[in-house]
Amino acid sequence: MKKALSAMLFVVAAFVMTACATATHQTPAQVAAQVCPQLQAVNAAVADTPGIISPADAANLAKAAPYVDKVCSAATSAPTKPDLKALASTAVPILLDVLGASRLPEIDKVRISFGVNLAKSIIAQQLTEEAAEASALPASASQ
Repeated sequence: MKKALSAMLFVVAAFVMTACATATHQTPAQVAAQVCPQLQAVNAAVADTPGIISPADAANLAKAAPYVDKVCSAATSAPTKPDLKALASTAVPILLDVLGASRLPEIDKVRISFGVNLAKSIIAQQLTEEAAEASALPASASQ
C-alpha cells in the first residue's frame, strides 16, 4: 500500500514539476489560486473532526490563519510577494506540524501534507523565478 502510494505521489510530483517548468510567469493571485485549496485542506480536515488536534496545536493553527487568510481570502485584494513569502516561511511549517501531530488517519496526513508541500514548492518556484528575472534586468531598467 505504501509503495503504491509513494509511486503515485512520485508520478503526480513529476507531472506537476514538468507542468511548472513550462508554465509562464504567474501573478501572485494566480499562485494563490493554485496553493490555497491545499493549504485550506488542513483547516477543513481538523474542523470536520472535533478533538483531532490538541489545544496547543489548535493555538498554533490559529497563528497560521492570518497568513492563509491574507493570501486565500476572496474578500482581500490580490496577495503580494511578501504575503506569499510569509505564507511559505511561516504558515506552511505550522500547518505541517499541526497535521503531523493530529489524530487523522495516516493516509489523510500523507495526502494533505503532499498538497501543502506542493503548495510551498509552487510558491518557492515563483519567488525564485521573480528574483532571477529581477536580477537579469539591466541596472538602468530597474531604476
